[in-house]
Order: sequence, then C-alpha cells, then structure tokens
Amino acid sequence: MLKNMTVGRKIFLGFISVLVLLSAVGFISYEALVGASQGFTSYREMARDANLGGQLQANMLMVRMQVKDFLITGSAEHIRQFDAYWNKMEQFQAQAQKEILDPERAAMIDSIETRLGEYKTSFGQVVERMNQRNAYVSDVLDQKGPFMEKTLSKIMVSAHNDDDASAAYYTGTALRGLLLGRLYMAKFLNSNDLKDVERVQQEFSGMQEALGILDRELDNPERREMLAAVAAAKNQYITAFDKLVQVIKERNGIIADSLDRIGPEVAQDIEDVKLSIKEVQDELGPKLVASNKKSLSLIVIVGAGAILGGLLLALVITRGITRPIQRVVDFAGKLRAGDLSAQLEEGKDEIGVMSSELNSVVEALRRKERIAAAIAKGDLNQDVSLASDKDSFGKALRTMVSSLNGIVGRLYVAADQVDTSSKQVSESSMSLSQGATEQASSLEEITSSMTEISAQTKTNADNAGEASNLAVEATGAAEKGVSRMAEMTNSMSTISESSQEIAKIIKVIDDIAFQTNLLALNAAVESARAGVHGKGFAVVAQEVRTLASRSAKAAQGVSDLIENAVNNIHEGAKIAENTSQALDEIQSSVSKAANLVADIAVSSNEQAKGIYQVNEGLSQIDSVTQQNAANAEETSAASMELSSQATALRGVLAFFQTGAAASGEAPRAAAPEVRPLGIASQSQKALPREPEAWGGDSLARSQVRPDQLISLDDSEFDRY
Repeated sequence: MLKNMTVGRKIFLGFISVLVLLSAVGFISYEALVGASQGFTSYREMARDANLGGQLQANMLMVRMQVKDFLITGSAEHIRQFDAYWNKMEQFQAQAQKEILDPERAAMIDSIETRLGEYKTSFGQVVERMNQRNAYVSDVLDQKGPFMEKTLSKIMVSAHNDDDASAAYYTGTALRGLLLGRLYMAKFLNSNDLKDVERVQQEFSGMQEALGILDRELDNPERREMLAAVAAAKNQYITAFDKLVQVIKERNGIIADSLDRIGPEVAQDIEDVKLSIKEVQDELGPKLVASNKKSLSLIVIVGAGAILGGLLLALVITRGITRPIQRVVDFAGKLRAGDLSAQLEEGKDEIGVMSSELNSVVEALRRKERIAAAIAKGDLNQDVSLASDKDSFGKALRTMVSSLNGIVGRLYVAADQVDTSSKQVSESSMSLSQGATEQASSLEEITSSMTEISAQTKTNADNAGEASNLAVEATGAAEKGVSRMAEMTNSMSTISESSQEIAKIIKVIDDIAFQTNLLALNAAVESARAGVHGKGFAVVAQEVRTLASRSAKAAQGVSDLIENAVNNIHEGAKIAENTSQALDEIQSSVSKAANLVADIAVSSNEQAKGIYQVNEGLSQIDSVTQQNAANAEETSAASMELSSQATALRGVLAFFQTGAAASGEAPRAAAPEVRPLGIASQSQKALPREPEAWGGDSLARSQVRPDQLISLDDSEFDRY
C-alpha cells in the first residue's frame, strides 16, 4: 500500500498520526493539571494567610520591642520606630480582615483588632507619663539639685573663712544629706524601687534638721539669704520628687496591667490563627500529593503508548522513503568516485522520477567524458555539443577547448620573449653587482667613524652618572641632618611637656597643703570645744598646720625652678629649629644639583642609544647591499637558466594539435605582437604566479589575455 503512495502522502499520514496521539496525551494532561491547579490554588491561599499571620506576628513583636526600648532609654527614636511598625501592622491587620474569610479565624482577627486599639492607647498614656517624668527631672530636679549644692558650698566656704566652725559643720551635714538624697533619687529613676524613695525622704529629713539649726545660729545676712534660697529650692525639689514618684507609679501600673498583658495575648491569638491554617495545610497537602501521583501515572501510561505507536508508524513510513533515497545516495557516491557505469531503477513516485532524470544526466556525462579523453591526448580539435541553453558544463568545456588553443599559441610567443629578456636581465645584473660592491665599502668606513663617536658619548654618560650618585649621597647626608635636628626638637618638646606635668603635680601638692591646713584648723576648733581633753589634739593640729605651710613653700620653690627650666627649653627649641631650616636649604640646593647632573646623564645615555641605533642601521644597509650584489649574480645565472627553459617549453608545446596547426599556419603567427621585456620598474606591479606542472589546473582557472605583459622583478628571480 505504501509503495503506491507519494512521499507527500506518506509524510502527511505520519504527521496526522502523531497529532492524534499528541492530542490524547494533551487532553489527559490538561485534566490532571486543572485538578492540581485548583488544589494548589487553595494551598496557596492558605500559605498566603499563614504568611500574613507571620508578618502580623513579626511586626507585633517589633512593636513590643520598641516599647521596651523606649521604657529603657526614653528616646524619641523608639517612638518613631513604634509608629512605623504600628502602621505596617495596621496594614497587615486590614489585609488579614479582608483576606481571611474562615469564620473562626476571622473572629480571632477581629479580637486582635480590639486589643491592638487598647494597646496603642495604653502606650500613648505611657509616653505621656514618660514626658511628665522627664519634665520633672530636667526642669526641677536637675536644676534645683546643683543649685542647692553650690549654694551650700558657698555657705561652708564663707563660714570657714570667718572661722565659724559650727556653721561650716552643719552646712556640711546639710550638703551630705542633699548629695545622698540626690543619689538615691537617681537610683530610683533606674530601679523604680520604693525603698529608694524612703531613703530619699530620710536623707532630706536629715538635711532639713541641719538647715533648721543653721537658721537659728547664722547671723551673717549674706549667708542667711543663701540659706533661705536653699530652703525654698529644697521644698520645690521635694514637691517635684513626690509628683515624679506618683507619675512613675502610674506608668508602671499601665505597663503591668495593659502593655504586658495585651502583647502576649495578641501574640497568642496570631499563633492560634497560624496553627489553624497549618492544620488545613497539613490535611490538604497529602491529598494534592496523592492526586498528582495518580495523574502522573495516567499521563506516563498514555504517553508511553503514544510513543510506541508513533515509533512503529515512523519506522514503517521512514523505511518506505529512506530505502529508495539510499539507492540514489549510493548512485551519487559512484558518480562522485567517477563511475559512470551505474544505472538507477525507475518508478512512479517522486524518487522514481528523480532516478529517471539522473540516468539522463549520466548519459550526458559519458558523452563529455569522451571529449575530455581526446583533449587529454593532445587533440584540441573537438566539437562540444550543448544539451540546452542552460548546459553550463558543456559551455565551460567548449570555452576550455577554445581557450587552450589560444593559450598554446601565446605560449609560443612568450617563450621567445623570455629568451630575449633573460639576456637583457643578465647584463643589467652584472652592472648592479659592481655598484653594490662599491657601496658596501663606503658603508664600512662610515660605520667605523660612528663607533668612535658612540664610545666617547658613553664615557660622558658614565662620568655624569658618577656625579649624579655623589649628589644623591650629599642629599642623603643633608636629610639625615634634618632628621636628627627634628628628633632633638621633639625630645625638647617632650621635656617641656613633662615639666608642665610636674608643675601640675606641684599645684596638686599645694592644694593638698591648703586642705591639710583647713583640716588642722577644724581640728583646732574641735579640740577647743573638747576643753581639757582636747589639748593634746590641739598640739598635733598645730604641728600639722606647720607641716602644711612648709610643704606649700617647698612646692612654690620647685614650681619656680621648673618654670625657669621650661623657658630654657623653649630657647633651645628655637635655636634647633633655625638650624633645621638651614639644613633644609642645604638639602634643597644639593637636590637641585643632583637633578641637573641626572638630566645630563640621561641625555648622554639617549645620545649613546641613538648612535648605537645608527650603527645598527648602517650595518643592516651594509648587509642589504652585499645581499643585493649576491642576488644580482644569482639573477644573471637564473636568466641563463630561464633561456634554456624557454627552449624546453617549445618542445613541450609541440605535443598539442591546434586548429592553426591543422591549417598549416605557424602557431606563433596567431598571437599578437609582444614587446621585448626589460627589467620591470619598482612602480610596475608583477603578476603573481606559482610554478606548476604542465597540464595542471592553473590553465583552466585563469584566463590569459593576449595583451598581458609578463613583467619580472627581483622577487621573481628569487624562484630560480
């Protein structure tokens, strides 16, 4: 059945069968993909809801972290971060209310919305309490505390200067209570411990007792005025502290009752939503996997059946087409090998018609083979007939016969021309050889003179290099001198700084002596109050005061000596700096001289290199000149050989039988007149050619014109 069908019908039948099988596989695959797509759509919705819950949970965690950081630092940056994360969380919350449609999970989301509103309100109240707390601390406590400390210190110094030991003592007691009260106030701000509040109240009570005693005993108007200011500031301080304690209690209550309660509840609700979604995913996932496996198995079975059926049909159709084509391929292989005896079996289909046409082609080739065999035997008197106007091979064969007749005639003329020209070339080559020999002698004399100049220039360059090295060494010595002066200046600066530090230490010793004297004075006052029992203590206090006075005088003497030493060091540093500047100037001058000498050395080296290159060029010219002389001699010998080759060429051309020979005419009379050849000028382009055996492919590939000159230059003679 397939033998009587055309190739087009066979291919059409194969494609239709494959399309039917492909449609069956595609339909089954489509049904499987639709089911899987629906399942994956549901699973993806669950995944999006779970991802949304995770984002909501993460932002709630970041909101709680910003609240904790704000409670620790009180920074406005954390409020800004809180607002940013809160806005994101509100967006995720709104998206969750829109996308999560399950009734149970939707109720959880609505509950989270209510708690989030309460959480934000509570945080706003905490921020308000924190602002109040910061205002009390910065506007009152941090202002009044330092003011009271400085004022009490002034009262104590004034009482000490007036030898009022009692006033100085009670002022110190009040100052101690103030400092301890402020200390425990600061601890309360960090710990929020009510024990610190009690300690603050206790210390300020002791301060109030000392202030009451001072109010009764102070008589100096200035000190009483400062005491009144301290008392007023103390009352403001206590009032602000009480309000601060109340604000912190309210803030901590809001944190404990609202923020720390709502945050974990919201996190747990979000976690419950995620767990609910996960349960649905855990149930839906295995179902999708089982369904996909079933669909995949069905697709594999149907696909395998379609593949087997397609392979069987393709095998039958392919063998019905490839066997006749293989016979044609074998036939073409024989033609490529030159076997024209093959014959194809003809038929009714396209391949059979093609076989018939190929048999006709082989018959035409056999006729042209007989003509080519006659030409190979030297018979150029052949008549080539054309199969049609498009017979390019026949036209080419006819053109080849005509061209061979013309080429053989022109070769006779060219052989005569080569014989004449070779004699002229031989004479010119001898003259060229004599001139090249004289030119080589002159070049040798010039080369000798340039060699002497090069040696002198090299000597100058070496001397300049040595001078440059000496200048560089001098520059290095100057740089070392500058470096040593800089080190000495730095050492003197270090000594000056050390002397200043010693002066500071002496000042500290002087201050210690003053404080020791003050303590001795207080001890004397206490011994006076002790009466008889304090007499021994008074003697010791007097000795301490004497020792402090001597220490102060000794410290002053040492300070004067150090000041003189520092002044002397400053003078020495100025002298060293002037010396360093002089060395810098010397170094600069030596460097300039070194640069000039180095430039001279570089120029001399460049001249030496240039002369060396000239010598190289002259040597090359000398070599070329000698080579030209040798080439001229070789050219003369080659021209003689060329003349003998022209004679041999005439004998080879006698093998061909041309139309001119058949008519009794000399072959060379058919060619146009050719001028005798001389040595081609350098501007005249020589025709490239490669030596080939007679009868090669070059005659068939190239077309020789009768008016073409055969020009020969030096490169052509190198072949011989």
